[in-house]
Amino acid sequence: MIIDDLSWHDGLLVEWRFIPDGTKPCVELVLWLYPEQVHSRKRQAVRVTCHNARRLVASCDIAELRDNAWAGNIVDGYRRGAILRLSVTGGFLEIEASSFAVVLSRRTEPPRTRRVGHRHSRRTR
Repeated sequence: MIIDDLSWHDGLLVEWRFIPDGTKPCVELVLWLYPEQVHSRKRQAVRVTCHNARRLVASCDIAELRDNAWAGNIVDGYRRGAILRLSVTGGFLEIEASSFAVVLSRRTEPPRTRRVGHRHSRRTR
């Protein structure tokens, strides 16, 4: 599968990391994406490797990413030339790289995410 065929909307950004290997820096994204936006009920594990990364720009509200993980914290994504841009709840990731590799996993259930800060409290009168 190629990067342009991925269905980003309502996906889940699980992890991203920058690997500053001296000659071949890369950025890796671990995601759970729907194989098809309209017909799918379960997300599939996807690893995107951005080879020879030249630029990484990110601004994310971590609490918002975490709070929206259960529903999908990826709003949209696209590649334009050498730049991959993900719009996520509370921010964005933008990666400029020479190439993008996509590896799909057979796993179709995302790890359970615990919703933090959503406890119901009882008021006493």
